[in-house]
Amino acid sequence: CRSRREDASRPGAAATALTIAGNELTNPGTTWLAAVHTTVATTDRQAAEVKVKNLSSTAFSGPAVRLSANGNQGYAALARSGTNEIRLYKINNAMTVLVTKTLSSSPEGKTIRIEADGSTLRVLVDGVVEITHTDTSYTGPTYRRVGVVSNGAEADNFYGGDKTVAYVYDKAGNRTKAWAESFTYDTRNHLATDGTGSYTWNA
Repeated sequence: CRSRREDASRPGAAATALTIAGNELTNPGTTWLAAVHTTVATTDRQAAEVKVKNLSSTAFSGPAVRLSANGNQGYAALARSGTNEIRLYKINNAMTVLVTKTLSSSPEGKTIRIEADGSTLRVLVDGVVEITHTDTSYTGPTYRRVGVVSNGAEADNFYGGDKTVAYVYDKAGNRTKAWAESFTYDTRNHLATDGTGSYTWNA
């Protein structure tokens, strides 16, 4: 862990400048901005995830939970390349770094997930828990939005909402549902469809 620092820019001040369309962040800006999704979680147990794209040492993106309606408050997990970092932020008009974790490789193209369950915050990269942190700043019905935060990088495959319904698995351990996207498998447990395409296997 590293000491906290603040970025004086204000992610929620221009929240409407970012939009999530077709589960993709379509127009990232070059300053900190938050895109608040239409999904409203029903409890404080929330999760959101995105596949991050076009990262750099100065362009970040990642999912956010427990956002206020205007995006001025909440938590976000942002990835950056160059230094190969994942950072957990608290948003309160400014961006405050709670935890920084250096990864063994670039997070470019990886799925970043943030979970909030009670006072526990977790950040996962491609399903592996990289950060666990405790914070009690944002709870209750005011903070039930999920979304994406970016300062120039893109994000795709966004899903978010109640943490309890994030994933469904079959008896073989195959993931059959991730938020709105469904997956099917053949008799050998090979992925057959993922909601956007179909697959065939030679072995």
